[in-house]
Amino acid sequence: MDCLPFLGLNPGDKNIYIITGDSGTGMTNQTIGALVCRDLIYGIDNPWKDIYDPSRQMVKAPLEFLRHNAEIQVAFKDYVTAGEISDIEELARGEGCIMRSGMTKHAVYRDNDGTVYKFSAICPHLKGIVRYNPLEKTFDCPLHGSRFDRYGKCINGPTKHHLTDSHCEVIPPVK
Repeated sequence: MDCLPFLGLNPGDKNIYIITGDSGTGMTNQTIGALVCRDLIYGIDNPWKDIYDPSRQMVKAPLEFLRHNAEIQVAFKDYVTAGEISDIEELARGEGCIMRSGMTKHAVYRDNDGTVYKFSAICPHLKGIVRYNPLEKTFDCPLHGSRFDRYGKCINGPTKHHLTDSHCEVIPPVK
């Protein structure tokens, strides 16, 4: 809510340190987190420890907290909405979209040669439905920003897993 990661002693623990919530800037925040955690472990005063403290109170932003939680709830509506297309044949070459197939949603991409890549549209991190980003040709999760390339491979976390699962399917072009 305050756009800062949680770096330091895990609330409620005596010797577990965390570095999380980097929101896509992991290289920078992990470096700062390593410095903060190292200093906390060795009893060295660190000027950033209070700013990034996982126990910090964020009561200054209650409206931001409510807005963030409302955004997450709205993102889950994607489970019940229709897909962008109803038939793979509607998908142009070099484009992607989300397609409903019965009770499931698939992330679908048609390569320039006509090969169709189809996989689960459910983000492995917190189970949000990804959305196609035509500018980047990626599938992006609206919940916490995980991004996947057009072939379902993870390119940005927080997830560490690809979209491919039991629904993965590659359909060669019709000759």
